Amino acid sequence: MKQGKTKYGYFFLAANIVYLFFVIRGLPNSHYLDWSREFQIGDCIAIIVFTVPLVYLLLKWLSRKQDYVRDSIWFAFFTSVPFLIYDALYLGLFKGFGFGYFREFWFLTIFYFIVWVEMPLIGYLMQADDPKVTKKHLFMLSIAVAAWWLNWWEGSYSHHYLDLALNTKIARLINIVLILLPVVYLVLKFYSSTVQYFKDAVFLALYLTFVFVLFDFFYFAVSQDQGLRYLIDYWFVTVFYIIFWIEIPLIGRAMQQGI
Repeated sequence: MKQGKTKYGYFFLAANIVYLFFVIRGLPNSHYLDWSREFQIGDCIAIIVFTVPLVYLLLKWLSRKQDYVRDSIWFAFFTSVPFLIYDALYLGLFKGFGFGYFREFWFLTIFYFIVWVEMPLIGYLMQADDPKVTKKHLFMLSIAVAAWWLNWWEGSYSHHYLDLALNTKIARLINIVLILLPVVYLVLKFYSSTVQYFKDAVFLALYLTFVFVLFDFFYFAVSQDQGLRYLIDYWFVTVFYIIFWIEIPLIGRAMQQGI
């Protein structure tokens, strides 16, 4: 365990080693542009998985249990803000992509945001150090993945709902809002406690939003070549990124207050 500025210096050094590794790894393949989209998506998933043991080991070595959350946030900072600057200099300026690098190298720039969810969550679970808490969070994450898959499966019969009439899209949206009520209630009743209802509801909203944003991006923006315009074209799906953060915490608050 390191202390003070030395600890954060090691976090910064580790982040720079990771960045250098990805630069060297990308040299033979035009910084990953030669890879197929399927391989790029697969690599993104592999990096997300690889991040778990990396953050765990660094926190175990450099930090203390009571500081795991705070230090995981610092590590998220060191692997996002400096990486953005390095990419802007290397890809935008040196490689000549300009600001277009942000879209061209989406499989790298997407992690500017992912680390801010994944790393603090790892730190939180390590600091809690309770198998029941970990099981609860894994269950909520599984609910989020299952919800996205069901949404994708249902939409596969209608060009992901594009073939539906406007009034049908609105009716479906209302139905999902109503379905969320018993689903969230049951998840919190079985896996939470009265004093934790609101906090766990916020985590559930976070998991649903994270999974839907990430998977929708992979599917619509990348696999279907929609780009970020999918956010508007599929408004009847992406509106839930906001609804999750309104409805689910409200349900948790009402349950905690005994309403």
